Order: sequence, then structure tokens, then C-alpha cells
Amino acid sequence: MPKQFQVDEKVVYLHDRYSNQPPPKSKNVFATKKGEQYLFQVEKYWIISRILASNQIEARNRNGSTYVIDCDDPRLRKATWWELLFKSNAFPPPGTDHPKV
Repeated sequence: MPKQFQVDEKVVYLHDRYSNQPPPKSKNVFATKKGEQYLFQVEKYWIISRILASNQIEARNRNGSTYVIDCDDPRLRKATWWELLFKSNAFPPPGTDHPKV
């Protein structure tokens, strides 16, 4: 069953990253074969700005950058009540198409 999202809904996306040293808040940290780099995920806090017709959403971060993601992407989920309460500053404000200046 596809996930249902609404405009101005806050979502969390697990973004894949590579680095020599993962940041402290990284999740799912794995070393590469030779152990020189790490593959990990970081949580990105976005708000949905548009629902697209092709089962995709357009989400935006606090800086105003936009991302198009499939609604069925397993790394995309709705924000939990805990995240809405304690990490509210990480999400962009609703209803604005540009970052705060």
C-alpha cells in the first residue's frame, strides 16, 4: 500500500553518505571493503512542498533546496510525534517557498 502524504507535512529522509569519518549522529554505519571509508545514513528533516502526479513528492529543507522522491522510497517516512516535539527547529517552516533571511 503506497504511503499517503500531504502538503506541509513534515517528513524524515535517511540520506546515504560516504566519508572517512562518520558524524556522531550517523545511523547504519558500515565500513567499506578495505576499511578506508564508511557508508552511513543521516536523517534529513524536510517538509513536503508539492505532491506530484507520478507518485512522487517534492520536499524542501531549511535552506530552500528541493528534492523529488518517490512516495514508496523505504528511506522516506512521516515524522514521529517525538521528532515534531523535540526536533521542531530542524524542519523548515510550513508554507514558505524560500528560506528565512
